[in-house]
Amino acid sequence: MPVPTRARSPLSTTPGKSSEPREEDLLFPCIFLERGRIVFPDRKTERNLALVGPEGEPVDVFDAVDHLLSIYHRIYVVDVEGVHYQRPQFEYLQELTRGQEMWVDAGCRDADQMMDVLVAGASKVVISTASLRDGREISRSLKLSSQVVLDVQRSEGKIVSNDSDLADASVEDLVSAARERGIREVILSSQEETVDWALVRRVAAGGPTYVGGPFVPPAPQEAVSAGAQGEIFPAKEVLTRWMTSGS
Repeated sequence: MPVPTRARSPLSTTPGKSSEPREEDLLFPCIFLERGRIVFPDRKTERNLALVGPEGEPVDVFDAVDHLLSIYHRIYVVDVEGVHYQRPQFEYLQELTRGQEMWVDAGCRDADQMMDVLVAGASKVVISTASLRDGREISRSLKLSSQVVLDVQRSEGKIVSNDSDLADASVEDLVSAARERGIREVILSSQEETVDWALVRRVAAGGPTYVGGPFVPPAPQEAVSAGAQGEIFPAKEVLTRWMTSGS
C-alpha cells in the first residue's frame, strides 16, 4: 500500500506561561493505527473499528494528527499492525512523526525492534509488559537508547505479560527495577475504567508517571492530584467532535 506524504504545517506546541497547567497540557491523546487508518477498539464487538466521517469515509490520518497537535503538544500512537502481527507500519510512522513529539507503541518484543521504531522517527519508544516476552529486554533496550518508556499493563490487579516473571511481579518492584536500570517515564495502564490511585501515588513518588486507560471522560486533574504527569486517553471523542463540527 503506497503511503501518502503530506507537507506538515508548523504548529506551535509551546504552552503559555501559567502557574496552573492547562488541561490540554495534562492530556495525552492516543490513536490506534491499523493499515494506514485510525481505528479504535470496540468493546461490544471486540474488534477495531475505523474512525469515519459524517459521510462514512475513513478520516485522513494526517488531518487528524494535525488537528490533535493544534490542541495537544504530543500524541501517543499504538501501531496495531506491530502489536498484533509484528508488522510495524514504518512508512506511516516516518510520515506522521516528522518534527512532532510522538510516543509509539509498536509492540516491540526486543531491543532491535525498539531501535527500528526510534529510527522511524518516534520521540520515545514504548515497551509494554503485554508485548515483551522476556523482561531482560528492558535492560538490553537501554544499552541502545535512553528514549524508552515502560508501559505496565494491568488487568484485575495483575500485570499483563507473557513473561511469567513479569506477570508475577508487583508493579512497584518492576517499576523500581526498571528505574534503577535507567528508565525514567513509566505508564500505568489499566484495562478497566477504574484506577488504583493509591498505586499511582506510590509509583509517581519515584519518578515521572503517566496514567493510561479507557477513560471517558478523561480526568487529568485527578491524575495530577495523585502525583502523575498526566493522562493518556483514547482520542476518539475529540476526533469525532472535530469531524462533525468542523472545528
